[in-house]
Amino acid sequence: MLGNCSLEALRKRTSYKWRTYPPDVLPAFVAEMDFDLAAPIVAAATAALAIGDCGYGHKGELGEAFAAFAAKRLRWSPDPARVYAIPDVMTAIAEVIQAVTPPGSGIVINPPVYQPFFYRIRLAGRRVVEAPLRRDSDGRYDLDPEALDRALADSDVRAYLLCSPHNPTGRVWSRQQLLTAADICQRRGAFLLVDEIHAPLVLAGAEQVPFLSLNHEISERTVSFTSASKAWNIPGLKCGAAIAGLMALSRTT
Repeated sequence: MLGNCSLEALRKRTSYKWRTYPPDVLPAFVAEMDFDLAAPIVAAATAALAIGDCGYGHKGELGEAFAAFAAKRLRWSPDPARVYAIPDVMTAIAEVIQAVTPPGSGIVINPPVYQPFFYRIRLAGRRVVEAPLRRDSDGRYDLDPEALDRALADSDVRAYLLCSPHNPTGRVWSRQQLLTAADICQRRGAFLLVDEIHAPLVLAGAEQVPFLSLNHEISERTVSFTSASKAWNIPGLKCGAAIAGLMALSRTT
């Protein structure tokens, strides 16, 4: 099912993973899988190249396609009109941060977390505010509501960037955990950005709850981000989706 990629074949790839280090190094520093692409992806890309379909991108039926996927995989029915095409999740997060927060404001994140959160927030002219995860009774990483509330209490802190499912700990946040975070953000008047790029990779036994499916009041100040890049190993194709609530939609356009 995952193909038959030999090391020899993998070394012919020209991606960042396979061109950064010399041939005697086996790279494992970036989230790129050593699998064959799924046949439907190969067919779609080949068909597009065959007709020279390499111009500037158009949203096309992305909204409808994503809504259909979300309904089938995530039991969520987002409005296709609120789905926006993005080149990748981190670029879109940085753009939205700049659109909805003033320069120099604080953005809360939950370390240990995806390392690019730190430098992309700073690159956007904002400062990182940490609300570290805590350990639960089983030794697993968990959201810390008290730490989140303290971080958002600062008047200069304007947004919370939540990673759901969490990277790198692998935690899939429960509905109640998300509602608790939503309540805190609503009370503190924070804007919420939710990185859900790993949602399609959630394993059996865990339930991925798309944040915007909660229909919480904070959804009006929430944008969720996702992409096929992680689950289908196609970051080089540069296509993701941002899904906005009503107020968020009006503020970021």
